[in-house]
Amino acid sequence: MDPNKRLTDPEILLQIINAVRLTKNGFATKCKYKSAMSIYNVLEGRNGISDDMAARITQTFPEVNYKFIITGEGEVLNAEVSPVQRPIYPNTNDKPKGTLEDFASVPDTLLRIEKLLEELLKKY
Repeated sequence: MDPNKRLTDPEILLQIINAVRLTKNGFATKCKYKSAMSIYNVLEGRNGISDDMAARITQTFPEVNYKFIITGEGEVLNAEVSPVQRPIYPNTNDKPKGTLEDFASVPDTLLRIEKLLEELLKKY
C-alpha cells in the first residue's frame, strides 16, 4: 500500500473487526450497539468513525490501538496485548457451524447408526 495514502474509516473499522476475530454483528453487539447499523454505516462509507465509536471500541477492546482508530496509522493491536489471549468465538452467536467438537462426535454417531442398521437388518 502507498505509505502516503491514509486508510479510510471503512478500511480502518474492517481491519479492527478482523483483528478481534468477530463478525460485524458480533462486533456491534460487543460494543453495546442496539443494532449493527452504526457499524454498517461506517463500513459502507455513510458515516465516519465518531468519537463515541472510538471510545466504545477501546473500552471493549483495550488491545486495539487508539491511534490506529483515529488515524489509520501504526498497528491495529497494541504490541503488549497478544491477540491469542482473546477467544476466537467469545459468544455463541459468532461460533461457526461445524466446530471441532461437532466433528469429534462423528465416529460415535456413525457407530450408533451402524448398530441400528444391524438391528434392522436382523429383523428383516
